[in-house]
Amino acid sequence: MTDISALQAVLNGADLMNFMGAMRPFVDQQVLRLRVANFRTDPLLGEKDSVRTSIFESAKKRHGRIIEEALRASLAGSNRFQVWRESKFAISPEAESIANGQSYTDSLLTTLPYGQCKRTIQIDLIVVFDHVEQTISAYEIKRGFGLHDAGKTRQIKRDLHCVQLLLKSYAEQRGFHPTSAQARIIFYYGRRSVKGPMTLCADELDDHFGMAVLSRMQAVDNYFREELAKLVESI
Repeated sequence: MTDISALQAVLNGADLMNFMGAMRPFVDQQVLRLRVANFRTDPLLGEKDSVRTSIFESAKKRHGRIIEEALRASLAGSNRFQVWRESKFAISPEAESIANGQSYTDSLLTTLPYGQCKRTIQIDLIVVFDHVEQTISAYEIKRGFGLHDAGKTRQIKRDLHCVQLLLKSYAEQRGFHPTSAQARIIFYYGRRSVKGPMTLCADELDDHFGMAVLSRMQAVDNYFREELAKLVESI
């Protein structure tokens, strides 16, 4: 290893340590909530196994939130990206109508005015403005370990399609001037309920964002897994 590459390795290691220092309190909070939760005892399993089973099931739900926060924090730490959450993205009647008949590819060329509201999407979107490329992107994050049923899959696709149609106008109303907009779903573990160009999985994230985010997300994953194991062993 050259002196330059050795120095870069040290810098990368220090960067990861700083990132984990910021993320640990968030993960610790999720583990604490699992620790103090009041789980019911299943007569078939008994108290100890009931608690452990319930913790694992709840942990999988919390893991999605942890993945999302790890990605948000990774991107927010770069001067390139401005990142925020949008938990109530307004869907207009026109977007709803077009999404039912237009392909996602065609929607990349269509922009509808944001503001009229038929309903709001009650999921958290990570919205990212890229100051280098001058683009706006929105991401819904799924664990992507299991597949959704047909009805849920249709709803996911329709929601994403609607966001795509409205995203550029949404950004303009917030004072940005994006040259383009894209809405994507990240299936972290790679099992994609939705196929096609609207999706990403973990091993595509570094190339997509042009920076190393996956190693940070995996470090957070490992820490959560270790703390979860300690919690279960203590029962």
